[in-house]
Amino acid sequence: MLLKQPALTTIAVLTLTLGIGSTSAVFSLIHGVLLTPPPYHDPGRLVTIAAAGATGHRDDGPRGWAPLQWQDWQKKARSFERMAAYDWTLTF
Repeated sequence: MLLKQPALTTIAVLTLTLGIGSTSAVFSLIHGVLLTPPPYHDPGRLVTIAAAGATGHRDDGPRGWAPLQWQDWQKKARSFERMAAYDWTLTF
């Protein structure tokens, strides 16, 4: 039957290929982002410190802290085992 209608066969094969490919791509993304634990020894001990200005108001802008401020905190920190910084940028 499939050899008698090659156009229908081609459309069916392409549809199955796209469906299986997109399903496995979405599952790979979900598995990598949601189901895999973070690559840290004890992720429950991670802390995020939000930036705040001199007035005490939270600074949600992209400014962050100066590198010298981070170096000073790393030298003087006694409450944290380690400190790290990251830069989160969205580009469209």
